[in-house]
Amino acid sequence: MKKEMRFDSSTSEYSKSLFKERNSSYYTIVSPYNFVYTMQGFKKINELSSQDLVLGIEEPSGKLAWGKFIVEPFKEKLSLIKITSDRNEISLSSHTLIRTINEKGSLPIKAENVRIGNVLEMKIIEEIPSAKLFSDHKASLKVPNSGDIKIPVNEHIAYLLGVLNNVVKSLPNTLAIKIWGTYDEILHYAEIINEILCKTIDLMQKQYAVRWDYPAEIRFEEGPRYSWLIIFFHEEIPICFHNLLSYGAQGIVPRTIRLTEERIIKEYIAGIIDVGIEFDERWKTFRIPFLPYQSEIRRFLLDYLNLWKVYTIITKLSSPFNPWETSVYIDLREIERKCCMPFKRLLTRQAAELDTSEFFKQSTFYPKVRSKITELSESIRIHNPNLLWKPLVEWIVL
Repeated sequence: MKKEMRFDSSTSEYSKSLFKERNSSYYTIVSPYNFVYTMQGFKKINELSSQDLVLGIEEPSGKLAWGKFIVEPFKEKLSLIKITSDRNEISLSSHTLIRTINEKGSLPIKAENVRIGNVLEMKIIEEIPSAKLFSDHKASLKVPNSGDIKIPVNEHIAYLLGVLNNVVKSLPNTLAIKIWGTYDEILHYAEIINEILCKTIDLMQKQYAVRWDYPAEIRFEEGPRYSWLIIFFHEEIPICFHNLLSYGAQGIVPRTIRLTEERIIKEYIAGIIDVGIEFDERWKTFRIPFLPYQSEIRRFLLDYLNLWKVYTIITKLSSPFNPWETSVYIDLREIERKCCMPFKRLLTRQAAELDTSEFFKQSTFYPKVRSKITELSESIRIHNPNLLWKPLVEWIVL
């Protein structure tokens, strides 16, 4: 019997009975939406197939290695603990062991005993074991509720998807994108957005054989804290574009983005950062605020920065026990130096040239826990039959 079988609704009853009879030497309960790193890119645990190899560590060497585990979803929701640190977020059962760092070294404790201010032992990425890390097929985005129609994902679509995560209002012929910055700088950026929109419209007209006019006007409206780019169209926005907007509205990172080549992923992340950054007057540095429904977008951003070895990150929450906004403070200079990001906004490029803020002296090599809450959540059990290998879930060894 193969150990790497996966359980879902189609699994035979015979296979399930064999699983129940097996000596379950190691299993844990986590959220099915936690990310793991596979040879194709980041997948949610509930997306894994029996062929997927997941990045983990060998024991006792601690070296990175590929492995497999079995997943078994629960029908009912369970109470899980969501732990948010400076560089990741993970949801798991209260009795799952998670490693923390103190003056004596690494200490495994139950998730229910983790405290705000604890330092998590998070895997620092060395060289990834040799494997094909990104798919080389031509990426395409299957739009929700559009049958079999697909949109090719190029650098323009990817960047625009990142930007659309900041849409705060969508009307039949108008888009409002929240943005921070000065009037002149944002108007310059608006020209870039207009160019990308026009290329996207050209692509959609060819793909859908529909006619859609280019933006009629892009206006900047300034508020006391935030400002807005208001994009007006001559006619009603077609359903194909509204479907693209639905990813940002739901806080979802499209699977095609997560599993495509690195240059496309960089465009998507550059779009998130370009339109999302704002200056924090108190700490004299830049941050990206995220609302609770954008947790997946924030986790994807942090997971990729860890993969790219960007560690100067501090996360702050409006409240550690009932967070309605989570801010990620990132050292743009480090991101630019290590990732060569394709930023298109002048503000971001200039900020990446500045010296690192004194604020980041608070950052630690391993991330500090900033929030811990208990919530009812969909859950999945992962069973690891290999006692000499442990998976990395959101870069945490489980």
